[in-house]
Amino acid sequence: MVVDTDSHHPSDLITTSTALKVAMGAGLEKDEAKQVLENSRVFI
Repeated sequence: MVVDTDSHHPSDLITTSTALKVAMGAGLEKDEAKQVLENSRVFI
């Protein structure tokens, strides 16, 4: 799983805090959401 945005401009990017909220809103527990965000860093 990756938390992603359809950004076309730097102002469209989301903060880490917002990405965490999105992942948790998708049903992940906080520790799972943090792991998803860390995994995303590995991909880029």
